[in-house]
Amino acid sequence: MIRSLYGKIAAVLLGLFIVIGLLNVMWTLFATRLYIQEASQRLNFRLADYVVANRFFIEDEVVDQGALERSFEVLMGINPSIELYLLDPDGRILAYSAPEGKIRRQSVSMEPVRAYIAGDRNLPILGEDPRGRREKKVFSAARVDTEGQPEAYLYVILGGEESESVASMIKRSYILRLSLWVTGSGMVFVLVSGLFLFHKITRRHRNLTVAVEGFREDDFRRPVSLPPGFRQRGGDEIDRLAGVFAEMSERIIDQISSIKR
Repeated sequence: MIRSLYGKIAAVLLGLFIVIGLLNVMWTLFATRLYIQEASQRLNFRLADYVVANRFFIEDEVVDQGALERSFEVLMGINPSIELYLLDPDGRILAYSAPEGKIRRQSVSMEPVRAYIAGDRNLPILGEDPRGRREKKVFSAARVDTEGQPEAYLYVILGGEESESVASMIKRSYILRLSLWVTGSGMVFVLVSGLFLFHKITRRHRNLTVAVEGFREDDFRRPVSLPPGFRQRGGDEIDRLAGVFAEMSERIIDQISSIKR
């Protein structure tokens, strides 16, 4: 089957659809993840500013460690998916809301934090996650201004420890699952339709091959009889090829008869 013209076309078409399907799924998941990150960061763009403006952990213009821990606990109770960190100007972590033993970094890069505070609107802006060695996540950040104390920054990770893996994205998102099903069903339909059309297109080629092989097996005694569906005049390349074979078969028979005489 694979050695026939239709088999080769079907194999190439199937391979192309598999590659295109995988690329489409990968792009859909990547774009969906990027959109979720952008939407989350855009919706919470002023979250850190709000926390700092309400001075939950600042008493008498001083960062109070006890108030800081209590405010972090309250805020995480309201939204368990966020994590709060207090950073110094070099990105070192001064305080945090994560459980003990979960922090794998002692500092984070301040470059994305400063870009965020400067108002860079090319979202999402990803920052280093203190809980992961390589992971980067969307965040909200604000400068903490206090009198008589070094400059500090509030760094709020949006998403917490639960990473947005591909499996979890598909499991939680009905729209994403529906989109993947619709895309997959559409590609299967196009593939089946393409295979059917190629089968119809290559049918005349198969019929012509059978006719020519029959002429050979008949020891060149009867002219090639074209199957139904071929045009004697005009037509495409296969029709013209069939006409040439029919004329050649008649001439071969005449020449063989002349040689015998």
